[in-house]
Amino acid sequence: MSTTLIPVDQILFIAYIPAAALVLILWDHCLTLAEEVATMWGPLNERILTKVIHLLNRYFTEAVLIYRLYAESQNVCNSTRISKIITCTLGVLLLFNVFVILITIYNALEEPRRPENSVLDSLRRDGARTYLTICMLWLLLLVSSVVMEATLFFSLLFLVCSLNANIAARMHLRVEGLRLHVHTHPVTIYRGSIED
Repeated sequence: MSTTLIPVDQILFIAYIPAAALVLILWDHCLTLAEEVATMWGPLNERILTKVIHLLNRYFTEAVLIYRLYAESQNVCNSTRISKIITCTLGVLLLFNVFVILITIYNALEEPRRPENSVLDSLRRDGARTYLTICMLWLLLLVSSVVMEATLFFSLLFLVCSLNANIAARMHLRVEGLRLHVHTHPVTIYRGSIED
């Protein structure tokens, strides 16, 4: 058995970042629980696939973090390197998010001769800031997978994955809330002429 000296601050970082990630995701869950009950679990007879995806995103992430935090063994594994597959996977996820941002910008600029405020409103409506935040998180992970030690990287991976799960769950709840809001306030389109 080989022993490697690790600085105390790294050991504390490795030990407490998964706990911080769990607290972060549970706190966000408490903040959005009422909205989740109203939008996701109100109409139980429709959109089963959407509910399954929400369950996997929200509760599976929490279960993995709880398992990691309260595992039988509290030993810290000192991994010497990060696999190239992980770095490539992070690069693909980053490219996907950049692609989504570019499509969002293209969609905003698609209509000719629009005022600048209209373009910015369209970008805001389509969630460009959210995707930009997710893109920055994946970029942080990609850079850290190249320059950081493996033990620090995997702890940071827990934190970023919990942040991404929170962002995805909030976006999912927002989309479902908007879908329910649209159905409760129908729009009537009148095509015809008004005769006097």
